[in-house]
Amino acid sequence: MHRCLQILEIVELLCAEVAGDLPRYGAGPPECQRLATLARTCKAFQDPALDLLWSHQRNTMINLLMCMPNDLWHSPVPTDVKLLDFSRPITATDWERPLTYMRRVKRFTYNLQTMPLPRLLEALSLCFPGEHFFPNLQKLYWSTPNTPHPPYIWRFISPKITRTILTFGDSEHDLSLLPTLAVKCPSMTDATIYCPTSEDVRCSVLQGISLFVLGLAAIESLSILDLDQAAFEYLAQLPTLKSLEIRRPDSFNPSCKIGEGDVFLSLQRLEFNCIAPESIARFLYPFSDSPLVSLAMSVEPTSLAAPGLYFFIAENCPRTTLRDLHVGSTELVLSTPRRAEPQTIRDAMIRPLLDLTALTSLCLYSHDGFDLEDSTLSAMAASWPDIERLDLMVLSDYEGFTPRATLHSLCAFARHCPRRSSISAPAADVAVFLCGLFPALQELDTGYHQWETDGFEDDEFLEDRVIYHRRWKQVELLLPAHVEEEVEESGSESKDEES
Repeated sequence: MHRCLQILEIVELLCAEVAGDLPRYGAGPPECQRLATLARTCKAFQDPALDLLWSHQRNTMINLLMCMPNDLWHSPVPTDVKLLDFSRPITATDWERPLTYMRRVKRFTYNLQTMPLPRLLEALSLCFPGEHFFPNLQKLYWSTPNTPHPPYIWRFISPKITRTILTFGDSEHDLSLLPTLAVKCPSMTDATIYCPTSEDVRCSVLQGISLFVLGLAAIESLSILDLDQAAFEYLAQLPTLKSLEIRRPDSFNPSCKIGEGDVFLSLQRLEFNCIAPESIARFLYPFSDSPLVSLAMSVEPTSLAAPGLYFFIAENCPRTTLRDLHVGSTELVLSTPRRAEPQTIRDAMIRPLLDLTALTSLCLYSHDGFDLEDSTLSAMAASWPDIERLDLMVLSDYEGFTPRATLHSLCAFARHCPRRSSISAPAADVAVFLCGLFPALQELDTGYHQWETDGFEDDEFLEDRVIYHRRWKQVELLLPAHVEEEVEESGSESKDEES
């Protein structure tokens, strides 16, 4: 054997190259077969290859169960793990082989739809010789919506867990797990907790989440529904917290004085949902001196054009560090009925954002559209020289007015923003711009023919040239000269039919 293969780090790198995305996504048979072959090649590769092969068990325990003796199980349908049952009592020797692999599992996903029957897991839990199924587990994703957590959940809660995504039901039993979870996982750095949002369990959910937060000592990224004042003030003093998402911030007052000294000293990413525009200054107040890099908030769609909205944001954000700003939500905009009076975002509303000179990505939503002049867009380009992505999202048709901005404003972005990689421009605007250059333009030839795109329905599976062909043809349909020609042709056809 070459001496290089006696260095563990080199062997691990070779195995990782063979594994591909298996440790991250729990990929399929090709990666598994290659790693299994490598593990059987020689002892030097055995442990590193097996570690990767077993590292991510996604939505299944069947691999571990099949390591137990064959005479332990029976099933009327061998391929259906949910029908698996015992043929005899479990003995201590039945665990010998599974235990050698259980310690290798680092990431586990529990989904009730793809797991064995709960009573089978309960039996395994009762006779398991150790404390945790996966003693070296680092990441746990547990999803059992509308179903109480079973007692054997603690067999999956390893003290080495650093990241977890958990879905909790509305029972007191489920919510009581939260405070203990923080104690049992002292190394947790990343937690996402999904809880019911109905008002009848609101107090219990709030208490459970707040007690959970108060037990976190090393948390870096946290996503929760809400929390009380004590838990919020505790997070403000944590030096480790870098990312915070609060989906319905109703139960604390962020503008209250929080202890002594600076707060949220390490926070870089902040996300709030369901905030009224008049409350934005109050919510952003504690974070004005934080090194925020990313800020996302969703306000009521009917308030996206509220006076002072962007002024409050710009006045209470760290102007020298903020790089990513996202205001609005696709889901909220689509689910909100349109008001009789259009909620249009105009120049004066958006200009306060020009003070955020470090922006590299900006995404704003509007229910009824943006009515901006070319001079405003040019000022954006001059104020944000590092901008890479600019999205002005309109999720309904422009009605009642024609936007004043033209594609000529893109010249300013070409001049001031060399790093830009994405700027959204509706097909109608592209058509107007082209007609300004070529008033008689009727047709756009992309060099690609329609028959070559037949049979493709999803852009994910189309080549780039097919996607661009379709997009340019959408522009062609909006060219005034093209529309006039279509009208004339349809008129002549009608006359022919009448004659």
